[in-house]
Amino acid sequence: MKALKSHDLRDMSQAIEIRIPDATDMVKMHRIHVWDNGASLATVTFPPGWSRPIVGSYLCAEEFFILEGALHMSGDTFSSNDHTWVPPQSLRIDTYSPQGAVTMAWFYGKPVWVRQEKGDGVASQIKTHIGAETSGEVRKENADKILGRTMKPVAGEFTSDQEFEVIDIVRRTWELFAPGTTVKLSGQELVRLSK
Repeated sequence: MKALKSHDLRDMSQAIEIRIPDATDMVKMHRIHVWDNGASLATVTFPPGWSRPIVGSYLCAEEFFILEGALHMSGDTFSSNDHTWVPPQSLRIDTYSPQGAVTMAWFYGKPVWVRQEKGDGVASQIKTHIGAETSGEVRKENADKILGRTMKPVAGEFTSDQEFEVIDIVRRTWELFAPGTTVKLSGQELVRLSK
């Protein structure tokens, strides 16, 4: 069955330049999809030298996947094929990208940025590298009491009773499928369920 919506993740022709709060430079962002509950998916290109030196957090959770380059945040380095779950209000400390990066980012609500000038809070992000042989759960089901999960299934047919996304890591594509759709997977995809 055909996808409800699809996008070539290398296509940034519709991207706009925006400034992420408290960042030193503009980024290019292409908003791919917005759900009825306010959650959204975008591809974001960070230019070489981009940084956000101010400590803060978003009120909502974020999930991101590095397509190219590297991003540093809160003591971790996120490189190509790294997936990260960032809980709501998790501190983002010393965020920068020396060589630039291209990411997919899901925000689980309106991304309201809050400065943490007193340094209150903790950084509690969870990084998972997605290798060719990786399979299983990537974002735990209902992590931080937020519905949904992300996984890397083995090759074969996949069906869900809810809407789901398929991110082909090799071909760099994103597709959104209706509940009940059956798709054939090669084993090199992330599948994201939002309920």
